[in-house]
Order: sequence, then structure tokens, then C-alpha cells
Amino acid sequence: AVSHPTSYPRSVCDDQTQSPVHDCGDLRVRGRQFRLIEARCTLELVMSNAAHTFRFERTLRDLREGLELVHPAVEGALEKFGYDDGAKFAIRLAVEEAIVNAFRHGNQLDPSKVVRFRAVIDAREVVLEIEDEGPGFDPATIPDPTEDENLEIPSGRGVMLIRAYMSEVEYLPPGNRVRMVFRKPIAA
Repeated sequence: AVSHPTSYPRSVCDDQTQSPVHDCGDLRVRGRQFRLIEARCTLELVMSNAAHTFRFERTLRDLREGLELVHPAVEGALEKFGYDDGAKFAIRLAVEEAIVNAFRHGNQLDPSKVVRFRAVIDAREVVLEIEDEGPGFDPATIPDPTEDENLEIPSGRGVMLIRAYMSEVEYLPPGNRVRMVFRKPIAA
């Protein structure tokens, strides 16, 4: 694959700056148009003979602002690669649950800690990674929220939804990073 990084002025791209979010405009690659919205990141399109790949990495410092940045970027890429509404819903829900869990449970809402978000999207699959700065956890210790004795306990539902909607879910040691994969169903 040939990599074509797209760079913007440091004040726009640098995660460390507190500069306002900018609309970076349009990017055309081999006749395909990508809208770069609210990007203070490095966006890289990797081109190969078979497909285009959208890569997006972001360090999130605030739950609400992070979701407002991540959702449009991911949804735009899903639209470009022809994912249907059901897939978009599943992916959006999994992304939101994982990011909320990372801030609330992993980082314990500590404002000095960040969450790292990575997405690689192409026409066949979506690979997402969310990593917090917490100590990690063992997902096997989460009570099954569908068991009668756990119906009143408000934990475990997000992890259950992520597992239900994603093709593959893996919590990487020490348990502070989740890797989620959604594979587009092959049309019959």
C-alpha cells in the first residue's frame, strides 16, 4: 500500500494545542471526495490497488467533545464506504459505549487522563481501538446483566451491547484497551 499523509498547519493538527476546532475542507483522492470536519488530527488515507482505507487517530481529553469529534469522522467514513444504516447504528453505539466506559470506569472521570481512539475503516471492515489510562479490568468479572439477579445492577450493559453488535471484541492486557471489529456482511 502507498501511504499519502495529508498535513495541516500545526495549530490545526496538534493534539496538544487548545486551538479551536477547524473545518479542514475537502480532500479529493483518485476521484473520491472526503470531507474533513472538525479535524485537529493527522488524517492518512492509505491507497492500495484494491481499496481505500480511512485512518483516524485522536487523543480525547473530554467525553462530550471527544464524542462530538469522533462520531462525524467515523460516520463520514462509513457513508463513503457504503455501510448501511444498521451497520452505522451498531458501530456508533459500540463506539459511544466504549468511549463512555473508558472515561467513566477506566479513567474514573479524572480530567488529567486521556482516552486514545483509533479507527481503520475500509469497504470490508471497521477496526476500532479505544484505550484509557486506567489500571485495566478483567471483562470476565462483569456480571451478566441478563441474569435475574443482575437485572437491577446498572453495570455490564455497555459491554454486552458492544459484544452483541460487533463481529469481534477483544480486551487487550491489562484490560484498558478494547479492540472492536465490525465486518460488513457479504451480500448473497
